[in-house]
Amino acid sequence: MNSQNQFDNFSDVNSETYRTQCGSLTEAQIGLLRAIANGEPQLSSAETIRKYRLRSSAAVNKNRLSLRNSDLIDNSSKEGWAFLDPIFKAWFRQNYL
Repeated sequence: MNSQNQFDNFSDVNSETYRTQCGSLTEAQIGLLRAIANGEPQLSSAETIRKYRLRSSAAVNKNRLSLRNSDLIDNSSKEGWAFLDPIFKAWFRQNYL
């Protein structure tokens, strides 16, 4: 089995878990994940807030903390905020972008 098939298999196996996890998120949290998945450099900028319907910079901060506490994202990479699970990121991009 090549690496793409393995990746697809992991994504398929976890799909229901990812669906349930996303189902429990608010619209603003999904929007924030979309912004992160698209590599937006300034999550609290007026343009990003408008584009992804994130409501306000205070809401962005609150939702970042919530998503980090849920172990979905982290700010330890050079790129800034990023998904912790690369398979979840790929699944999210495929299903929400």
